[in-house]
Amino acid sequence: MSDETAAPEAGADAAPETGAGGADHLDGFRAPSLDPLEDDAGDVTPVDDQGEPLSEDPSQPMDKESFWIVFRTAFDLPGYMVTAFRPLGIQDDEEHRARAASDAVYDLLAIYYPRALMPMGDTFALVLAAAPFFIGKAMIVREILADARKPKGKPGAQDAGEKPKKEAAGTASPMSWMDQEAA
Repeated sequence: MSDETAAPEAGADAAPETGAGGADHLDGFRAPSLDPLEDDAGDVTPVDDQGEPLSEDPSQPMDKESFWIVFRTAFDLPGYMVTAFRPLGIQDDEEHRARAASDAVYDLLAIYYPRALMPMGDTFALVLAAAPFFIGKAMIVREILADARKPKGKPGAQDAGEKPKKEAAGTASPMSWMDQEAA
């Protein structure tokens, strides 16, 4: 027997292969239970991209770099869903100003509302719940301002004694007979 195909020595760390499929090496893998009533949160250790365990201290606020990513995504996200909103996203030529704004908001939150900087806090969920209402109101304000800027027709044309134009046949209002009687 060659060295490569030799059986493992007694006491070696290799797991013996049992069963026809040879999947015994998967027994060491753990996954969280899908049953919401089971409490197995400690059964699985979350890891990062390199396989290192993630920090389990949720009391640490996010840093400015992480906040910048969230800040940028908040402005870019509407453009990903509706192309008409792409100009709302942070453009390359304004990234420096946007980063300064992000850092300023971070500093204000750190002073006045540090819970908003907690990665697993409920603040983000609350903002997501309230955002559609505020966005809807902002759209209404935008429409009101756009209507106020529109040039109006000739004001006072009716007041100058001009008679209203007769409506084309078939489009007359149901009350047009009253106008004919008054004439």
